[in-house]
Amino acid sequence: MLFTKCLYNRHLYLGFRIAGIKMAFVICLLLSVAVHAASPLPKPRPEFGQATSSEIPIPSQKPNQLVSQAGKKISLQEAIFIGLKSNRTIESACISRYAEAYNLSVEEAQFEPQFSFSGELSQSASRTQHTTRGTVSPQAQLKTPSGAQFKFAWSNGGNLSKELQDWSSFAEFTAEKPLLRGGGVKANLASLQQARLAEKANILRLDSTVAEVIGNIIFSYRDLLLAQEELKLANLAVERAEKLITNNEALIEVGRIAALDIIQTRADLENQRLRALQATQNLTTAKLQLVDLLALDLDTSIIAIEAQESGDVTISIKQLVTVALANRPDYLGQLNVIAQAKYNLIAAENAKLWDLNLFARGRYGLEGGSQANWQTTSEATVGFRVNIELNNPKPQRDYVQASTTKKIAYVRLREIRQGIEKQIRRSANEARLLWKQIKLAETAEELARKAVEVELAKLNAGRSTTFQVQTLEDHLRDREIQLLTARIGYLNALTRLDLQLGTSLQTWGINLKKPGGLRAPCY
Repeated sequence: MLFTKCLYNRHLYLGFRIAGIKMAFVICLLLSVAVHAASPLPKPRPEFGQATSSEIPIPSQKPNQLVSQAGKKISLQEAIFIGLKSNRTIESACISRYAEAYNLSVEEAQFEPQFSFSGELSQSASRTQHTTRGTVSPQAQLKTPSGAQFKFAWSNGGNLSKELQDWSSFAEFTAEKPLLRGGGVKANLASLQQARLAEKANILRLDSTVAEVIGNIIFSYRDLLLAQEELKLANLAVERAEKLITNNEALIEVGRIAALDIIQTRADLENQRLRALQATQNLTTAKLQLVDLLALDLDTSIIAIEAQESGDVTISIKQLVTVALANRPDYLGQLNVIAQAKYNLIAAENAKLWDLNLFARGRYGLEGGSQANWQTTSEATVGFRVNIELNNPKPQRDYVQASTTKKIAYVRLREIRQGIEKQIRRSANEARLLWKQIKLAETAEELARKAVEVELAKLNAGRSTTFQVQTLEDHLRDREIQLLTARIGYLNALTRLDLQLGTSLQTWGINLKKPGGLRAPCY
């Protein structure tokens, strides 16, 4: 009995002793945490751009110092105007247009009178005499659309030596009319019509080049706008993280949350600052891309100021396809290709005919010597000339090739038409889906913002944790980025649809031919 009582007292004593040790350990741990919480924050690192030689620059504690927003504010239309005047691709296309337009003028001049002048002065010597002769001959010729050619030459020449003098002056006229090969208005106008169609194709190619450059400028401008807004959201996330730290410090002082909870908040703040740095880098890249497209000095700092919001657009696939077929450069260009193939076939058919020509020549003039005994000379000739190639396969080969090219051109036209409709359907569906995404993203962003507000209120009341608030803050930032991306994506989808309709130049008031509106430096 006594032994049992002593054993019980010993166990009780050991229990109290172990409990006391545990209590002392807990008190020491709490004191160390309190001392750590009461200690001042670490000394801020050097600001961005003020690092020492042994440190890598990092952002300062102030979010508005993460990036300098100084620069020239330009609207999207101003960016397009600068691109029209300065972009190197457009400049190169405009330089090529001068040569292309000159090619057409050369073809159109083939039915205009052509004038020339020739002359010769020579001197010859022999044992008996020295002779000096001179000739002067102005000429003119004309080709008509029917294939007939007329030539006129006035030849004047004579011996200028003192011992022997003779003179001559003749007017020569030649007319030749192809009756089969090379005859007919269609065959002779084929090359001119092809040149005109080629000029139309060149203009369409210029329109396409300018529209493509304008599209690239618009997309690059929106990339800059997206980068700017992402940086703003990143800075706002930094601000929210700093406010959460301040709030947690106040809650720690009143004992509503544990002092250890602020460590995760500080880690989240550094993570938000890292995201802000990445957003700054993206902004720099977007600026350089746009400045390069505008052919400006790479040191130029620009700020995009276009609004992100855009209203819903009513889309009818049938109407859009009709508009595209009336404006798309590739479709209109293929129609030109078909027309050119038809003229090629006409020329190939004509080349298979016999070479039969009706010609007439006339010569009238005077000639005489030093005694001024002038004599009148006249001559006239009319006849037919024929040239028949019996076994030359080249004309038939050219005809087969022209016929094949025409058939392939029609196949290509159907392929382009279906491709246009496919593109428009895809872009129209993309625009519809992105508009719905905007509405859903706006709702999700608003709910995420309210969830953060509610969770902060619960944290202040001691009914939530810092981890839960940070999780909802990250979710809010993701929803903000999602909404921003959806808005920019919807605007880009409308721009792509505009490009696929071939109406980009009309949309932005760009006229490459007539004065008024925005103009490329081609005219």
